[in-house]
Amino acid sequence: MFPLLTPYNFLTGKIRFRLSTLGRGKVHAHSYPLITLQPSWLKKMGEIHLAVRFSWSFLSTLDICKLYIEPLLPKHHYVFPLSPSQSDTLRNQASNLISHRLGSAEPPLRKEFVHYILDMRSNLWSMRKARANVERVMNLIGNIVFLWKLLQDIRYKKKHITFTLAFNIMCMFFFITPQLIFPLVFCYIIHVGVTSYFKRPKKPCYIDAKLCGAETSSGEDFEEELDPCPTQLEGKALRMRYDRLRYIFRSTQKMVDEIATIGEKVQSLSSWRDEIATFLFALFCSVGLLVTIIVPTQVLIFLCITYYLWYPRFRSILPSVPENLFRRMLSKQAFIL
Repeated sequence: MFPLLTPYNFLTGKIRFRLSTLGRGKVHAHSYPLITLQPSWLKKMGEIHLAVRFSWSFLSTLDICKLYIEPLLPKHHYVFPLSPSQSDTLRNQASNLISHRLGSAEPPLRKEFVHYILDMRSNLWSMRKARANVERVMNLIGNIVFLWKLLQDIRYKKKHITFTLAFNIMCMFFFITPQLIFPLVFCYIIHVGVTSYFKRPKKPCYIDAKLCGAETSSGEDFEEELDPCPTQLEGKALRMRYDRLRYIFRSTQKMVDEIATIGEKVQSLSSWRDEIATFLFALFCSVGLLVTIIVPTQVLIFLCITYYLWYPRFRSILPSVPENLFRRMLSKQAFIL
């Protein structure tokens, strides 16, 4: 990581290099954008052309591969791990120590620039980073959502009959030869890796304005991010910001409430708080125990897949019996004012 400063100590940008992305002994000559966070926008200060070469002649390829499987931190850290508050305290102390030493050097470097390089504001609230993290999660689960929608289309026969028939044949093949499931999974992963090798990026990673959320953030978001803690705002501006945070965390509170409710309903299945529901659950488990002992596992898997992919005309639109039982289970949501 390299800070870029003018002769007047005016911050113009920052460039990060991850050493593992640099080829051994290879020269990387590219142009990198210089982006800084301003009170009203994410400003591009310009570009800089750098040629970087990283070599580790003192380490063999085997030693480099060995570094990837070793722990990141010393053994003592895993025996006596630090709490998040202790980590934050030590991080602040290290930052203050470094800034004090660099401030007394010649030429001196102000404390703000040291904190900027060490990312001391990375754990503070930022609407821009929140949107960027949500976008990262959506990109991460995009393939899972696509597969789920594809499975739902197959289940409700929205796909072409040829595609549905091919999927059923594949399920039958896995049912007959289940020992080939894991080898085929690893073959698919190897295929993805080999295909991605020819499409691998040639340019090292850099700070991207789009990834930072510059396109979806407003001036108020940047002003809020740079506002110190405690805030210096007063009056209407502070009230508007507070109301916006209440609106955001209302959705977050609802999501956390739903997750907690589902977990508490699972716990209440065996708590005997609702005796009838727990009795039905115990009866279902007893029947399931007998069925899993008597019926072969392959037959059970085949019946589950057949039931899930049953033709919609012969399937009830009402929720299933286990789903009805689960929805009636108790949770602590009803006892919170």
